[in-house]
Formats: sequence, structure tokens, C-alpha cells
Amino acid sequence: MGMSTISKYDLDKFDPETTGLVVVDLQNAFVAPDGSMARRGFDVTRTAEIVPRCVELADFVRERGCPVFFTRLLRRPDGRDAPRNIFRIYPSSYDDYGDTLCLDGSSGAEYADEVTIHPADYEVTKRNQDAFHGTSLDYYLRGEGIETVLVCGVTTNVCVESTIRGAHERGFDVVMVEDCCGTDDETAHESTVRNVEYIFGATATAAEIRALLPESS
Repeated sequence: MGMSTISKYDLDKFDPETTGLVVVDLQNAFVAPDGSMARRGFDVTRTAEIVPRCVELADFVRERGCPVFFTRLLRRPDGRDAPRNIFRIYPSSYDDYGDTLCLDGSSGAEYADEVTIHPADYEVTKRNQDAFHGTSLDYYLRGEGIETVLVCGVTTNVCVESTIRGAHERGFDVVMVEDCCGTDDETAHESTVRNVEYIFGATATAAEIRALLPESS
């Protein structure tokens, strides 16, 4: 892992009043050892190990006065919004893991056991990868006066990267908390890190985020 890039910016501190944390898809389907991805033969070791890191980061930023936004992928139980029913040309990944991930009401759609949603947190449900597309996330962020979006969660190269792109396209400053993001493929993770650093924003470690967020007064 290379060096993060947040240090190259002239930042003394993040402003808690304009900084928010988006936690992407910490759902059983992606992180549980008996979840959908694991049952399909994917190695969920990397995704599972970042769940407690994300939870600790969310707890920290909450204490510093930053709002936290949790996203979840949900599909209809009857499968009518499954990609094969929506797209004529769909990516090959659906041949690998099928259309039945995160059906509303299923255990796979639920948050990982470690995740606790606090009363002040926001929850966003989405149908595809980008947590901004067709959701209230942009509305919530702007309502809170957020200018800088910290992003963590799973999976790095799919929903995390798509959400980072969505944030950048909408004019937010974006920081990927790269040691709080995970996927089953380390090469794909590194590719997203490079994409973010080169095109969409900056990367930082959780330790750097802690150092840049002052205690709330």
C-alpha cells in the first residue's frame, strides 16, 4: 500500500460542521462468512475485517459532531428489479453472483452484526452501485451543510468507487478512507485507490482522519 494523499492538501483540520461520513453497504451479503458472496465462493476476509474499522470510525466522527450516512443495497423480494430484468446488456458479474443479493427482508440485506444505527444517523437505500443515484443522499448531505465527504465501506471497486464518483460529480470534496474499504481482490482495491487519488479526490487512513478532526466544543 502506498502513501495516502491527504497530507499534500493544505489542511489543518476538517471542520466537523461541514464534514460527513458515508458508510457504504456493510451488509451480511458482502461481509458475513455465510453470506451470499461467501456462498458463491468469494473470499470475504478483506470485507469482513473492515467492518469493525468502519464502526469505530463512525463512532469517532459522531463524537466529533459529524453526521454519519449509512447506505444499503436493497432489491425487491419478487426479483422484478433484478438486473437481468432491467438490462438487455448486463455485466458478466451477474453471471458470477446472480441477481438475488440483498433482497428486501432477507438476512443478506441486513447490516452486519457489529453495525448500530444511531438516532441521528441517516439511512439511504439504493438499487444500484452509486449511493447518490435515485436516492436522498445528496439532499441529506446538503441539508447538513456537508462539503467534505469521507467514504468507507464495501466493496471498494464497486459501490464505494461508484459512490465516490457520484460525490465528486456533485461538487463535494471526497476523501476515501482506504484502510476502511475492502473487496475480495487486492488488485481491484489498489486500482480504486489510484483512481481516487488521480481523478476524484484524496485518500487517507483512519488514523489521519482522527488527527484532522478536532474535539467538538
